[in-house]
Amino acid sequence: MTELPFEPPPMHLHARAVPWRHALAWYEDGLALWRRAPVAWVALTALLVAVEFSFALLPEPWTLIGVAVTPLVGGGLVYAAAAIDRGARPTPALAFRAFRANGRDVLAVVVANALSWLLAALALWWLTGEPPLGGAHAGASTVAEALAAMVLSVLATLPFGFVPYHALLEGAGPGAALRASWQAFVLNPLPLAVFAAAALVLLALGMLTFLLGLAFALPAIAAASYLAWKDIFGVGAAPPLR
Repeated sequence: MTELPFEPPPMHLHARAVPWRHALAWYEDGLALWRRAPVAWVALTALLVAVEFSFALLPEPWTLIGVAVTPLVGGGLVYAAAAIDRGARPTPALAFRAFRANGRDVLAVVVANALSWLLAALALWWLTGEPPLGGAHAGASTVAEALAAMVLSVLATLPFGFVPYHALLEGAGPGAALRASWQAFVLNPLPLAVFAAAALVLLALGMLTFLLGLAFALPAIAAASYLAWKDIFGVGAAPPLR
């Protein structure tokens, strides 16, 4: 009997416009994903926050390394959403799975995060006059600047936010993943604006609870992002972990 060649599942790279109310459903259904594995979500979030703050506390050149490493650790939340959606049980080990991904997939995730970081940093520079990597006095020095930095960071991720899902779950290269994510952004400005507003509220609550609320806020945003990706790109069944 002749063995048929393996055919990878098709990629979903063509975005569609959806009503703004879908953004509310993304968070509602994302909450259901969170409830199915809260311990795993908290563990993955704790690892992500620890890595991000560790790089933030290091001397300035390490910031650029953090821009590359942190989104790969954050890939654990991407994998967790897909695993739970398939009925599997996620583990904290998913935080390191992206480091074993195909080089093109890793590059896509790193480039997308670097672009969003640069966009937010340049916008904050314009507002505060402090250049990115400007030394010990760079960064937000007032509450207003800290809030501006958070808002700009969220807004800057919107054009690139679906890249990790295309790359880590479907193996799309950097070019294809970036184009698809940009198309989704252009077609859905209002739903993504509602999504961003809800994300900012969750992040603000996380900050006001001395970061403890981030254990819920970050997984909720990640799960909602995953469901937004499925909705906008017409993904049916949850993709298998690659």
